[in-house]
Amino acid sequence: MILRIVGLLLLFSNLWLLPVGLSQNLHFRHFTKEQGLASNNVRCILQDRQGYLWIGTANGLSRYDGYQFVNYVNRQDDTTSISDNYINAISQDRQGYIWVGTNNALNSFNPLTRKFNHYGLHREVGSEGDARISAIYVDMHDNVWAGTRFGLLHLDRTAGQIKEYPIDSSIRSFPYFEISAITEAPHLQSGDLVIGTWGMGTYLFDKEKSLYQPIVLQDLSLPVWINQLFKDPAGNVWAAANSASLYQLDAPKNQFVIKRADSDTPGRDLHSIFINKEGSVLVG
Repeated sequence: MILRIVGLLLLFSNLWLLPVGLSQNLHFRHFTKEQGLASNNVRCILQDRQGYLWIGTANGLSRYDGYQFVNYVNRQDDTTSISDNYINAISQDRQGYIWVGTNNALNSFNPLTRKFNHYGLHREVGSEGDARISAIYVDMHDNVWAGTRFGLLHLDRTAGQIKEYPIDSSIRSFPYFEISAITEAPHLQSGDLVIGTWGMGTYLFDKEKSLYQPIVLQDLSLPVWINQLFKDPAGNVWAAANSASLYQLDAPKNQFVIKRADSDTPGRDLHSIFINKEGSVLVG
């Protein structure tokens, strides 16, 4: 089961490394609702440490074991089901729990009991206090952080409560603002977080002071959309934005600097970053 999934992932990871002539001989297998996927509108994907693929869609969460799908959807009469069917983000902690961000709560899934716990903000979706979870990150100390259109959330596991760190209203007043990505760099003090946003670029979140500090992206002016933040094995933080350039964080200068500019494709945005075992940076 696990080997089959890994094989699929390696196929797609190495596609960009193959000569053009060979790539025409590759065969793709498509998964849709007809094969059991919860929805054809896929929002996010995670491969957990056991090898399962978790696929967040607009109509539920799907788990794929290499042979078949198991779907998890909200059931109003079951408080242990997922809180909402629109899935925005997925992550896994060191204990094996799967963390899921939906349009109305942060969810944790226990793979042993196959039940969900909800950590909501007691807000109505679409109101001034929109509770949509747009990003999730589990830090080096296994702390769970989540992003919303109002700032960061931190889960106190002992108390089972969420603490909010609102970002300044002048920042979140941008019409499409929300936190789109969260990561950390080991060389930053106290494990401070790097966050990406829709429209307002990148920020450093100082955990000790609970402050957001802007991080400049070289040669880009607002509005700036961050599509992904990626931390490589060496601790370097990379950013994909509404630009054809690839950015890397220069922490001492508090700036994302251009590491590679693609002058042949101006106007094209970078959406995803991956670094393979050989250390090659793959972008899409």
